[in-house]
Amino acid sequence: MSKDVTVNVLIADPFLERIDGVVSGLRAAGLRDITVLAEVGLVQGVAREDTLAGLERVPGVSAVERSREVRVPPPGSETQ
Repeated sequence: MSKDVTVNVLIADPFLERIDGVVSGLRAAGLRDITVLAEVGLVQGVAREDTLAGLERVPGVSAVERSREVRVPPPGSETQ
């Protein structure tokens, strides 16, 4: 079984006015727990690792990237 990954999906500029349709296509391709940031053309969600290629093929998708975690040391720590 494929593991779940958090992804960021970049929407191509010509599709920004139709982002709801792109999101529907992403949902049908396996994206879930979706957050839409329409102003910047970004959709975030969770998908199985083996469905990422299918997400890339959805019309209007410019790129699919795995989300990265960034950690910042607390204030006052030596690394600042």
